[in-house]
Amino acid sequence: MMSFWVALFFASTAFAGGSIGDLGNYNVQLPFDVATEALCFKNYDPHAGPWPLKQIGAKHGICQGIVSVARAFKYNASFNCQGQRISRAQAKVKLDRIMKLHARGRSEQVGIDGYCNLQEFCASNRAMLEWKATYVNAAIAISPLLGKVWAFHRGATAKTQLRNMKAVIKIRDELDAGKTPLLAVAWHVVLVTGMRVSTLWNGDHRADLTVYDPNHNDSKDIWSYVIARDFKRTIGEGAIFVISPRGR
Repeated sequence: MMSFWVALFFASTAFAGGSIGDLGNYNVQLPFDVATEALCFKNYDPHAGPWPLKQIGAKHGICQGIVSVARAFKYNASFNCQGQRISRAQAKVKLDRIMKLHARGRSEQVGIDGYCNLQEFCASNRAMLEWKATYVNAAIAISPLLGKVWAFHRGATAKTQLRNMKAVIKIRDELDAGKTPLLAVAWHVVLVTGMRVSTLWNGDHRADLTVYDPNHNDSKDIWSYVIARDFKRTIGEGAIFVISPRGR
């Protein structure tokens, strides 16, 4: 009979959703069109609204708020181009409902008439969405990001790179579930829409993440992380965390 400690060792080499080895030739890309699914403003946008939006959004940044709002609309909003356009008051009610559902990890969708996508909705309700992104940004800064400040500050320690591998596996699991993970790196948050893993010449691996970066919302970027050949750690990287809402 396998001893408890042997069983524990084998269990530690796998994470929820599948084994580490499943990453070998992994390639999943989820649809995300920045022209329609991103917000109509970016991080550090010089055209941010009046005080305090300009001081916060344009000077200090609201990255986690922007990507969280975009993600919430992706999974909790349903647009109807042909319907009669909703009023400003109705838009606020819809926005609040969408964000609450997303924060709670609920899959319910909120219908929005008169708009074809988030870009259109944002263009007509920009100040409202800027305020919401700023509020959500502050909420995420308190939890879950506040508890990770020391990890970001420590940089690429051995413990950090072992823990980063769990984040890579979590990214894989969320993508496999059809969800786009929110990824926190040092003082910045992006939305991951895909990941491709390839083997390098020396036997190590590289995970290329396709991300929506709110610093420039006109196209998606590729962020690359080198992974040790045994898939147990990243190499030379600071801390990364998946901070998607539970159930999402």
